[in-house]
Amino acid sequence: MAAMCAVLLGQPSAAQEWTEYTNRVDRFMVPAPGAPTVETIRWESEYGATFPGRVYAWTQGRNRYSVTVVDYTDAERIHAQVDHIAYRGGPGYWTIDIMASIDYAATRYRQKPGVTVTYDAWNYIERKR
Repeated sequence: MAAMCAVLLGQPSAAQEWTEYTNRVDRFMVPAPGAPTVETIRWESEYGATFPGRVYAWTQGRNRYSVTVVDYTDAERIHAQVDHIAYRGGPGYWTIDIMASIDYAATRYRQKPGVTVTYDAWNYIERKR
């Protein structure tokens, strides 16, 4: 029995490899398998504005995980420089681009070749009491 306990305790647990990754610059926390690689990107929104962003990526064996962060802080100024047909009705469309940004990102993901979404439970996101 003691030998079995020593063998079990000596094996690294997959759960032990995961930590709570905290990013203070982009203000998010996520359980992750170690430190990510970071790629700087330019994200084109649904209405043609281009925003700065970063992709945080982790690999664990055959599994890949990523978090994409897009900075909409300067959205009003960035949108003012875009000549999009939606803006011909007047200013303020930049707020709609922000409000719909998560749905647009999800749609882009679903349209990637080889991607099949089998479950999407948007109604439980950030549902705290």
